[in-house]
Amino acid sequence: EGAPPTVLVLDRLQQRAAVLAVDARSGKTRVLHEERDEAWVNLFPGGLRWVDGGAAFLWATERDGDWALELHNAKDGATKTILPAGAGPRAVVHVDDAKRNVYFVGGPEPTEGELYRVSLDGGAPVSVLKAPGGGLVNARFGKGAPAFVAHVAPRTGPARTVVVSMEGKELAVVPSVAETPPMEPQVELTRAGKDDLRVAIVRPRSFTKGRKYPVIDSAYGGPHSVRVEAPATGYLKAQWLADAADAVVVVIDAKGTPRRGRAFERAIGKRFGEVPVEGHVEALKALGERYPELDLARVGVVGWSYGGFFSAYALLARPDVYKVAVAGAPPVDWRDYDTAYTERYLGLPDGDAGAKVYDESSPLRFLTGQTPVPEHRKLLVVHGTADDNVFFSNSLRLIDALDRAGYPYRFMPLMGQTHMVTDPALIEAESRQTVEFFRQHL
Repeated sequence: EGAPPTVLVLDRLQQRAAVLAVDARSGKTRVLHEERDEAWVNLFPGGLRWVDGGAAFLWATERDGDWALELHNAKDGATKTILPAGAGPRAVVHVDDAKRNVYFVGGPEPTEGELYRVSLDGGAPVSVLKAPGGGLVNARFGKGAPAFVAHVAPRTGPARTVVVSMEGKELAVVPSVAETPPMEPQVELTRAGKDDLRVAIVRPRSFTKGRKYPVIDSAYGGPHSVRVEAPATGYLKAQWLADAADAVVVVIDAKGTPRRGRAFERAIGKRFGEVPVEGHVEALKALGERYPELDLARVGVVGWSYGGFFSAYALLARPDVYKVAVAGAPPVDWRDYDTAYTERYLGLPDGDAGAKVYDESSPLRFLTGQTPVPEHRKLLVVHGTADDNVFFSNSLRLIDALDRAGYPYRFMPLMGQTHMVTDPALIEAESRQTVEFFRQHL
């Protein structure tokens, strides 16, 4: 109330963001604030909010290397930092104008997260709600309500949805109709490599000390996604895969993933394949030295979407490390993917320099016929024929290149399925094929 109509715009390269005030009658705009980044500008969830009756607005910036929250005076442009870099905010979920409090979720440790509040006048953030054992908390607020709804996922045990007062006192539990999982994943969180990469290790429940196990890298690897988090409930599928394949499953967040600062995330810029794959390889080698049960002569990789791209790229780029891969819905040429997403990280494909970036970020680069086909390296490609996100033609291009290079593979098209496979029979079939492929070749 009292704030002018406002829009947030980005240039095509997403290196400049501008907050514009709009005159509702004339349509004319004026710039309230500009943010620039030589790589790309990340947009912070809930980071642009009007406060003080429209006299100022809240803004989130990575200008100092990590997310900070600022208060901008709309009239004279004066800026005040209310939450300096280091607190690890991930989203602003509520602003209490009357009490001048900003509520945000996050925290300095990327695998955990709680709900905090900080004053619009600045000062140290105050913890409002945290999960037992250092899990994850998210929250939703209504307008003017004296309470909020929080989803609390502890490190172990089931997640809960609760109604909580503004001071953090639990008022009620929202009943859940979700089926209780048949098992509690056995997860070990650790760090590996010179960059202290966060890693989750999931061993089969029949794990026998002193025995060597094959390793399955359950990968995503792309920007704006964190896979390693504290709550054990996030590893149910990893536990099933470990049990079914009789293997140790590892999950790794290498450079290019968020929550570790601007430089850590921006490292993936124009290097979609190389940076995440080399980060995973470094972590695997470090883990192999620390955990004797990990047989690094038998390493497989599995992923979907960007993770499918990662799997295909990793197998072809580092056959000395990865022996088997299952690539689900892989974007294999980023010229064929969503423009806003791809150009943010790889730039424009124009000219020789742009074309080189795109070519080097494709697994097809290893299938030119000039590179000898490694012996005993196996690839399973899975894709929904009606995929409206990563088009089915990506996998067709991949298997065409595999055929031309004489590279052995299996292909599993999922008839009528989009990027999110929803047919229970096909989900079961794909899962079974994945496990059998690993058991056969690892």
